[in-house]
Amino acid sequence: MEQKKNEMEEAKVNQETEISELNREVAEQRDIVSKLRNSCSGQEEKNERLVSEVSQYKDNVDRVMQERSEAQKSLDGEKKKVEDLMLTISDREKTIKETEKELGKLRSDRDNVSEKNEVMESRLESLEKEKDVMQKNLVEALKKIHDWEAKFESEGAKLKRALAMLKNTAALVSSKSEGKEEVVANDHKLGKEIQPYVVELDAIQNAFRNKEKMVGDLKQQVESLHKVAEAQKKKSFWTLVSSATTIIAAASVAYVAKGR
Repeated sequence: MEQKKNEMEEAKVNQETEISELNREVAEQRDIVSKLRNSCSGQEEKNERLVSEVSQYKDNVDRVMQERSEAQKSLDGEKKKVEDLMLTISDREKTIKETEKELGKLRSDRDNVSEKNEVMESRLESLEKEKDVMQKNLVEALKKIHDWEAKFESEGAKLKRALAMLKNTAALVSSKSEGKEEVVANDHKLGKEIQPYVVELDAIQNAFRNKEKMVGDLKQQVESLHKVAEAQKKKSFWTLVSSATTIIAAASVAYVAKGR
């Protein structure tokens, strides 16, 4: 019985020891749980802090990305401005080159115009001198025309006197009037040009004595000399007119050329 009691006591002590050990383990476990709880609480705070930091970092990243995007847009805008500016500069350089080319052409044209003006001024001066010479020649030509007209009138008068003399000679021969032959032959007013006709008339007077034959021949001579006189008269007149017309035409051409 005593043994059984001892066994029971021993079992009781063992149980109490186990209970005490279990209580100790429970206390340790509680302490661990408490520490774990405290640790979890700290970890949660840390996690919350980390989440907050991550959120801040994310916000910062978003802000940086936005700033970067805006900076990129601004950079693209600046690049576009630079490209436009370069294009404008290129256009300006092209315009400058074209302007310089046009300026060179204008300078060349100006030099050519200046040279042409000098040539025209020289030509004008030459034409002025030619005009003065032509005007002088025209005056001289007109004077010669007047002189020729006067001479022509004088020659015409001489021819008329020669024809009259020839008619008188024919009349004298036909009537056998010897006294007036010397009057005709000695007419010194007729001039040197008519003297050959006077000699011929003297020969006619001496050669023809037969009245009827002499009258017929003299009539033919009168007609022939009349035609010769008219021909010479026309020839002299048109020669004078042609020469004067040539001089006047030359003067007119020079004057018209100067006017142009």
